[in-house]
Amino acid sequence: MIVCIEAVAQPANPGAKVRDVKLYAYLRNELPGEGCGDRVSDANHALGIVEKLCGELIREGEPPRGDGYNSLWQVEIQVQDTHRTTSKYRVKYHKENGCPLNAIEYMWAVYGAVKKVFREALNDMRARKEKKHEVGV
Repeated sequence: MIVCIEAVAQPANPGAKVRDVKLYAYLRNELPGEGCGDRVSDANHALGIVEKLCGELIREGEPPRGDGYNSLWQVEIQVQDTHRTTSKYRVKYHKENGCPLNAIEYMWAVYGAVKKVFREALNDMRARKEKKHEVGV
């Protein structure tokens, strides 16, 4: 499963110079060639990530589409193999053409925060494995 965090510019308000941008978090299935994290455990884990992400700043559910709504960027987290001892995570980003610079900066902040969590978890796992091997020797 893939967790999408998407920034969407809302329709312009009359007289406003800047459009509101809202973040949405939702699940989507992998497309052909993206892998196969289609197990129920993968979906449940990805759903848990979406629920943890959602709060005041991020809304749960797919963003509205249509006139006036413009997708600016997406950060996607792929979840696989949660049924094994170690799950696999991948994160990627995509910026749409015409995305304003301040929105790009925010995208990098979101992407960087996700990567930092993954890096810390990987370092923690490596430290636990190393400690386990030291005790066993």
